[in-house]
Amino acid sequence: MGRNVVAVMLMLAAVSTTRAKLYEGAGIVVGAGLSSLNTPLADDYHRRLGPQAGVMVDLASSYLRVELHYLQRGQYVETDVVNENGDFLGRYRDDMWADYLTVPVMVRFIANLKLANLFITAGPRMDILLGYAQSSGVYTVLLDESHFQPVNVGGNWGIGAIVHLHDVTVVPEVRMSYTFNDAYRSQAVSLYPSAIEAVLGIRF
Repeated sequence: MGRNVVAVMLMLAAVSTTRAKLYEGAGIVVGAGLSSLNTPLADDYHRRLGPQAGVMVDLASSYLRVELHYLQRGQYVETDVVNENGDFLGRYRDDMWADYLTVPVMVRFIANLKLANLFITAGPRMDILLGYAQSSGVYTVLLDESHFQPVNVGGNWGIGAIVHLHDVTVVPEVRMSYTFNDAYRSQAVSLYPSAIEAVLGIRF
């Protein structure tokens, strides 16, 4: 299924960039993602906000973007702590997250308007695992980093705008991000990260 989606996205990229200007510009990308590892370990896991930042290149008259940046995918769980008598002592929060170097290739379908160029975007993504961390694991199940897959394949889609401001171009976007394969695989648990991302590109 994931391979078919990637193939369709690449064909759309080839069609969209025909007869377009090859190099449009380069810049930086910053943002944050509200992500989850989508694990069945507990029902009360919550999405976790993680940073992302890197560089990007716009190609084919802005119809195609290639990015290289760091991001986090994670979640957290809150547990009620009680004593031996059942008295409530407080809530304990335990965070878990994986660090990735990601390479998304995004195709844009642009509507040229007077004040800004609005677009919808979609494309495949490759995530390279950099590491995994967890705050303590006192009240939650510890994951074994050796079970994380070193490379994942996924996809992004979203909406955004291209705004030209003097010598720079600002590109705000909102994206949905999914992983097609299991990012973590063991006999008991499989994880497939997803996220809602707010991204700001600044092209010089």
